[in-house]
Amino acid sequence: MGEFVTEMCEIYVELYLKSAFRLTKEWPRFKDELDTMKFICTDFWSSINKKQIDNLRTNHQGVYVLQDNAFRFLTRLSAGRQYLEMAPKVIRMG
Repeated sequence: MGEFVTEMCEIYVELYLKSAFRLTKEWPRFKDELDTMKFICTDFWSSINKKQIDNLRTNHQGVYVLQDNAFRFLTRLSAGRQYLEMAPKVIRMG
């Protein structure tokens, strides 16, 4: 089961990276972290998940927490109790 979770995370990371490269191919470089986070929360997240981030928080020390109350991958994972044990590992990897 652990290998399956690792493989799924790798697929999502690859999908997200390819999408980010495709979306920013013709954009100028981001000025700062805030510009990058704005892009992730609006354009990027919308293209992948068909919705914007529900909430963005920061501790003003370089740590950002993006909250998506209906993240499709975790919603599907939580639909069955058989994945309950693996869920914390998936969250940490994501």
